[in-house]
Amino acid sequence: MTVRREESSREVGATQAPAMQLVRVGVGFGLRTLGMLPVLVLVCIVFQLLNGRFSSLQNVSIIAQQASINVVLAAILRLPR
Repeated sequence: MTVRREESSREVGATQAPAMQLVRVGVGFGLRTLGMLPVLVLVCIVFQLLNGRFSSLQNVSIIAQQASINVVLAAILRLPR
């Protein structure tokens, strides 16, 4: 009986494996293409809910200035050697 259970679990696993692979590929593709953008959007929404002045023009300007340094460094690191 244990042999039959092992065979049946292998068959079920074999039918579910391609679906799970598609999910894993989809999640991996999304993480590679979007990166941390969804996390950034979520953090911005939370901070806006906590403090109404978060998305003021002055604050967005300061955040953009500080982020520009990281963007330039990341672009430099992506250049071919």
